[in-house]
Amino acid sequence: MEKRNLKEISQTDTLALTAIIDYWKDYEPNTVLLAYAELKRRKYELNEKLNKRLNEFCAKNNCDNIDSFLSSALKAIGYDSYDECYEKEINSMKKVAAEQATKIEVGSSDNDNTEKKYPALRTISGIYKVFGWLIILATLIVAFVLGQGSAIFALISIIIGALIVLGVFAVAESIMVFIDIEQNTRTNSKK
Repeated sequence: MEKRNLKEISQTDTLALTAIIDYWKDYEPNTVLLAYAELKRRKYELNEKLNKRLNEFCAKNNCDNIDSFLSSALKAIGYDSYDECYEKEINSMKKVAAEQATKIEVGSSDNDNTEKKYPALRTISGIYKVFGWLIILATLIVAFVLGQGSAIFALISIIIGALIVLGVFAVAESIMVFIDIEQNTRTNSKK
């Protein structure tokens, strides 16, 4: 016999809930009761066939009618009505999920954790960027000194210096790309 909990029932579409009632013999009694209660909460009008199935279900479970059976089952777990049960169980889960989503968005805890991860790689990337700026400075000094003797040497030193600086900055940015890829992979795997 198949069993469904309240969360599953509340997320099940109406057609599937009617199928649970129609094939009640395949399900545990509490699942059938929850399906009936959820349909009732949705204000779904049961047709003659489903009412007949519910009467068969009640007869098999030695109860007079489905509403009294549902009421006694809910009282056994501490609720006076399905609406109270739904409110406490489902709406409280939705509130907790919404609060957790808000904490992630507002607190940006994923970003905080990422900032703490890979400090050595972040340091190396920073050092490469500093070296890049130092190379720019050195290139300008060399170009100025060599430019006094020959303009061609100054131009060649600027071109070589620019290529070296581009390579150094590319290494620094590549390290940051790897860190970003790891963060995105971790974030997407949580979803």
